[in-house]
Amino acid sequence: MGQHTHRIFSNAWWGPVCTIGADIPDISKHHIRKAFKVLRGNDWVFGPASDGGYWLIGTRRISLHPPNLFKKLRWSSKDTLFDTLKILLNARIGLIDALRDIDTLSDLQKCNL
Repeated sequence: MGQHTHRIFSNAWWGPVCTIGADIPDISKHHIRKAFKVLRGNDWVFGPASDGGYWLIGTRRISLHPPNLFKKLRWSSKDTLFDTLKILLNARIGLIDALRDIDTLSDLQKCNL
């Protein structure tokens, strides 16, 4: 998802809001509906990616966005989701389905598109 996520959340309406990666071959409308449903009872929702990151991040209210949320993450690593959850330690977090994302040629070749 990368550093562009910070700009999306900083310029978004009050909420709820979700942003997704553009490299998620198995995503469906069901996943998006589920994310917004999970936000009804949580402050944040994440769709974990199989590589340790996330393919979706959403928040119920933009005001819940800590200013340092995206600053000290180990992006594109097995620790990205862990780092993010550590920053949001006192928030109510919901997780939805884990999906794969495409970061390498090998990931793309596994898709059978």
